This record gives sequence, structure tokens and C-alpha cells, in this order.
Amino acid sequence: TLVSIPASGSVIISEFDITRHVFVVGPSAVSVRDEAAPLSSAVTWNPLTSYPIPLTIKVMVVTNLSATAATTISYLS
Repeated sequence: TLVSIPASGSVIISEFDITRHVFVVGPSAVSVRDEAAPLSSAVTWNPLTSYPIPLTIKVMVVTNLSATAATTISYLS
């Protein structure tokens, strides 16, 4: 699944395969956290990099850290 995230925007993803990785296609970095977790728990994922989904994430909030450009992520549901 490819998801485009607008500049400074966020998406909520609730159906994903926890055994797979998320690939940040880019061009911008994103922050990722569990929907129920505080904002301070967010981690940054860089473009053109693949990341395992932390086991603690049940509903993933992905926020584009760029204020000027959309970015894209890829994951398996």
C-alpha cells in the first residue's frame, strides 16, 4: 500500500502487517507513534529507508515533517 501524506499532514493507519517493514519512499522524513501514545513518544523515520513497525504500535499515526512537500510511505496491510 502506498500512502501520500501532504505537507505537515498526518495519516492514521490501523490495518498493517506488524511482521513487515514500512518504507519511507520520500522525499521527506516522517514521525511515527501509536495513536494512544503522547506526541513525545514519536520517532523520526528518514526517507529512502525501511523500518520495522514497533510491536507497541497498534494504530499508527504518521506525520510528514516537511512543511512544503508531500511525502510517501509504503507498507503491507
